[in-house]
Amino acid sequence: MSVPRCVPWTDWHEWRAVFHGLYASDEGARRGAIARCATWRLRGGVPHAAECTATLVELDLEPSSTTVARLALSAAVVRAVNGVADAGQRGETARPVAQLAEAAGLPVWLVDVRHRATHQRLPSAAVLRGAA
Repeated sequence: MSVPRCVPWTDWHEWRAVFHGLYASDEGARRGAIARCATWRLRGGVPHAAECTATLVELDLEPSSTTVARLALSAAVVRAVNGVADAGQRGETARPVAQLAEAAGLPVWLVDVRHRATHQRLPSAAVLRGAA
């Protein structure tokens, strides 16, 4: 007998509606999906990919090139790449993020943006928006 999994969304219809809202071209639909994800965060248990996607969409809607916006975009890109890479981490020794990300199908340039944001100078707003 399997134990039911507790999730923050009401049903699969709500999950699909948020998914489609996050990828919609309509700004109102995107903002509605972001708001629903914020509600899910309060309930807990939001999958990493859904939370990162909502954060990246939210940052994309805010047209700013200030340092704060660049920091927020950097953090969102780093979390997204790390979340994908960490899912492939197995064994006793840690494998490089670049190797894990490549195995997961992420483009090399996205891993490079993550590396720059983490270890070097903060990437430009244009580069970060491209990565988001």
